[in-house]
Amino acid sequence: MLFTVFTFAAVFMIAPDFVWQSAQYIPELSFDTTQVLFLIALIGWMPTAVGISIFQSLWVNAKSKELGRRVTMAEARFDFNFGYFLTSILSICFLFLGAALLYNSGTEMPSSAAGFASMLITMFASAIGDWVIPLISAAAIAVMTSSLMTVLDGYPRAFQAMQKIISPNSAEDNRYYYATLLVQILGAILLIIFLLKSFRTFIDLPISISFLTAPLIAWLNHRAMYGDEVAEKDRPTKAMRIWSIASIVILAVTSQVYIYYNFFLE
Repeated sequence: MLFTVFTFAAVFMIAPDFVWQSAQYIPELSFDTTQVLFLIALIGWMPTAVGISIFQSLWVNAKSKELGRRVTMAEARFDFNFGYFLTSILSICFLFLGAALLYNSGTEMPSSAAGFASMLITMFASAIGDWVIPLISAAAIAVMTSSLMTVLDGYPRAFQAMQKIISPNSAEDNRYYYATLLVQILGAILLIIFLLKSFRTFIDLPISISFLTAPLIAWLNHRAMYGDEVAEKDRPTKAMRIWSIASIVILAVTSQVYIYYNFFLE
């Protein structure tokens, strides 16, 4: 929460002095391999990954167990919308901060994770003041830690739920959760060892994988919302259904474009 407050504060403090004309330049799009792959990586998690919908559903189920009652549709929708729209607003804020503080400044993007973190903290300090450095550093660590815990908990829950669907008569077994958690941790360690030397590659890999799996996850979400398990009154509207199908098609086509540019176009 502290990180969000500082982000909003930085935007409000910079906005009055920002020269909007300086950000109106639009570079020529050549649609070469580098630009296409960059765009794919950029939108892979903007404002967040499609797969977060699965985590959200599992957390709603966990919340129902804690409350001892079924979470209402309104409560579930509010939980999802609040997080999604807040993430969207923060994405816009960081776009603005990048345009105001980094664009045309001659600053090169760091090639290491430590360098990127240092640049992020410096950006906040230049907008708010040096006094914010220890606070924003602590807030950034808290954000990264919470994100790590979210991923570490989300994927094992998803695999455990998938096992329950495959074997509906099986007893509740946490072994799948802990096994997936262990595999995930070992995989993350290997990625850090072999890819952390190139921060861009380290970031592009999960973002690109997230984007390529998005059409499948979106299709599964669509089937789930219009399946027999969801009451007719709780299903999305006809307009939303059309929007969902169109989005799945766009995601699928864009994924094919990414595969073409990345693997078949020299």
